[in-house]
Amino acid sequence: MTTPPRDTERRFPRFEAEHTAVVRTIDDNAEELARTRSMGIGGCGVVLPQALPAGVAVELLLSVDHQVLQLFGKTVYCRPIGEGRVEVGLEFLEVMEDDAALLESVLAAAAS
Repeated sequence: MTTPPRDTERRFPRFEAEHTAVVRTIDDNAEELARTRSMGIGGCGVVLPQALPAGVAVELLLSVDHQVLQLFGKTVYCRPIGEGRVEVGLEFLEVMEDDAALLESVLAAAAS
């Protein structure tokens, strides 16, 4: 398991945000239902039932305000959080223009 970066090491601030999501690994199309814990413009932390190693390419389908955002990224860290679950940090690598606008509005609401 890898350690998450400290807030001072992040390029973008993270905010507490809980949203339902599906994490799909690109290589093998394995899907897991997830829940976000934190989000920022550059990535998010999601709770999963099993670990993913750093560097795995993923697609994140994120349910926000009755819409689904499609985000592509990679895993950065994984740490146990108890009860057989892990928090996996995702870095966004590709965000479509429409999804970026909705993501920014969600983050603005979370920051206030």
